Amino acid sequence: MLLFLLVSALANIAAAQEHSLQTIDDVSAFMQTYCRQPRQELIASLIDALHSTGFVHKSTVAVVIGFFSEVFAANPNRLPNWQVVMAKQDEQTRAVLDRALAVSKAGGVLNIGGHSADLNDEYWGAFFATANPKFIDRLIDQLRYVDERDDMNLFGAGGSAKWSLAGNAQTQPEVRLAIETARLKADKRTQELITELLALGPERVKQELTEIVRKQRSSGKWTVAPPPIPLVDAELSRLIHLTPESTRRISANVADGRTEASRCAHATRLASTYSSRVLYKVTNGEATDIQWRVDFSAPDKYHVLQSSGQAFDEWITIGKENNRNVGQWIKLVAGEPELNRFFAVDKFLHILATAEPSSAIEYISQETRYLLFVYHAQLGPDFTFISKTATEPSEVRIWIDRETHLLVKGEVRARANAHGTLSKLDLQQVFSGYGDAIRIEPPPSFMMGTNKK
Repeated sequence: MLLFLLVSALANIAAAQEHSLQTIDDVSAFMQTYCRQPRQELIASLIDALHSTGFVHKSTVAVVIGFFSEVFAANPNRLPNWQVVMAKQDEQTRAVLDRALAVSKAGGVLNIGGHSADLNDEYWGAFFATANPKFIDRLIDQLRYVDERDDMNLFGAGGSAKWSLAGNAQTQPEVRLAIETARLKADKRTQELITELLALGPERVKQELTEIVRKQRSSGKWTVAPPPIPLVDAELSRLIHLTPESTRRISANVADGRTEASRCAHATRLASTYSSRVLYKVTNGEATDIQWRVDFSAPDKYHVLQSSGQAFDEWITIGKENNRNVGQWIKLVAGEPELNRFFAVDKFLHILATAEPSSAIEYISQETRYLLFVYHAQLGPDFTFISKTATEPSEVRIWIDRETHLLVKGEVRARANAHGTLSKLDLQQVFSGYGDAIRIEPPPSFMMGTNKK
């Protein structure tokens, strides 16, 4: 929402001129003022501009989804022509617009349940497209969660609603009118919150919310630690336990192994999103265990939870922008964490596409058939810190789902020598949710702290 709060002056100028969608500010101004004078004939140009200006990569994707879900719903006769333009876009832009179309066909943003900062941004996008006060009403409904002190996600929904309402009320007459109208029929506490946000403005609201987060952290609540990594998606947990011992072998050294390996490498590489769980163990007298839970969205978005003993970490990487949770979110000046490259599935796909397996055995588990490829290979640079210290060819095991042809598990057993210390390295990584609607967004602006190097 920050981007939309910063362009009010530009919006007023652009609304009075012929729209030229050459910059991020142009796109912002067009979308924010669209409801005042809908220009359906410019939507195709707007779709092109989402990628060419970098808007879809640098702004809040949820706003784009909400906006286009309403534009698509209001113009069914134009939709086929717009879909031709959509098909020509890059993968990320297509994914965002496909999501908007799915939301539109499902009845729009108002039919989505839940409470989150992302959903609030979808309400804003939908409002900018329509000026329908029902979307402002939904945002006002979230204000009650500003008083939440147990569930940080609910507080985030309430906080982002309060902050964004305060900001847009100052720059958008339609928003101010809708808020004033809603206050007349709201309950007493909501009326108080509306009066506060209108009086304080966005900067003071942000300060207020940040102070609440600080106090909760200092009292031991809303700690940095993410939920324990074992509490993850059931499919990822099941795949971690996929072993020859937990399955039944149905054939050995299948004849079409190399063909299946190449097919898997191709099919998996096409996936624009996936989730992963990573277990890494180093043994050199004592054992050190690290776990990660990763969501990935092409081409360069990562949301990572890290756990090692009682130490936890979390970061969000979008392109070259990195945000880390250290009690509050901070923006890092340094480049993307090297671990992001390590988490990508590509390291296993390279082996599938280039190496010769020593065996290819078919197994079955719970009616799902798998191929297990075993390699003895040098680890490529995508294995990052493992390949830098491995002293000899490593054993690599790769599991493929025979029905989907997707890679579901990779394992590495290696020996390493780091500064004269010999170690045994064990890596397990499982993958699920290929092609799911995974949305990775920057942290809400009101939760951002001071930049760190």
